[in-house]
Amino acid sequence: MHALLLLALSFCAPTDGHVVPKDTLQLVVGIAPSWGSSKATLYRFERKRNGPWKRVGKAWSSRIGRRGLAAGRGLLDWCGPDEERKVENDKKAPAGAFYLGQAYGFGEGLKKAPRGKMKPISRTMACVSDPSSEWYNRIIDTADVEADWDWTRPLRRKDKIKSRTIVIGLNGAADPENDPPVPGEGSCVLFHLERKGRPTVGCTSLAESRLDSLVAWLVPKSKPVYILMTRAQYEELASLDDADLPELP
Repeated sequence: MHALLLLALSFCAPTDGHVVPKDTLQLVVGIAPSWGSSKATLYRFERKRNGPWKRVGKAWSSRIGRRGLAAGRGLLDWCGPDEERKVENDKKAPAGAFYLGQAYGFGEGLKKAPRGKMKPISRTMACVSDPSSEWYNRIIDTADVEADWDWTRPLRRKDKIKSRTIVIGLNGAADPENDPPVPGEGSCVLFHLERKGRPTVGCTSLAESRLDSLVAWLVPKSKPVYILMTRAQYEELASLDDADLPELP
């Protein structure tokens, strides 16, 4: 039996010992060199039910929030200072563990995705970032609902960095009907294409070929999870009894 232990690096030890759910069979681990870094190295792992984790492919470089990391609302509780929690528009990537949700795309992104892997993005679709909106942290077709927001993030952008995207389940984004987003705790965080190696405003960006590979690899029935944090934080969680996390290179 685990108590709600405070780790030295401020993530709480899960009460049941499991950092990711037992039925999660695919895992993406992003390791940032420091809490303030805008870069992360990504590793992929998969397992069969009740089996060991096995690494998939090579490590990938990525860019994350330009102001580094902040603890995001997800599968792990945060026991550190409140000022290190993610808030709306802080330009930080969410640290923690999060379900991965729906993939969306248009143009070349949609064409390259395996059939049934991606929902098409229309010109009127957007993600709502206004905490006062009923649709906060949800991807919607703005033509289908009455506007109650002042701020959205368009998906069909001219630079096409969201021509293929995967929802990162910060603050209920992967399943907002069953996990309603908390106003102000962050919204619209995605995997999307990199922009000439520049950091993001909180998303995780990848080169085109790598993002296409990630979309093709992920299986919703495997309940994939994305972990993003520093190596020290990851290793401290992995050292817990029953954590059942894969060893990093």
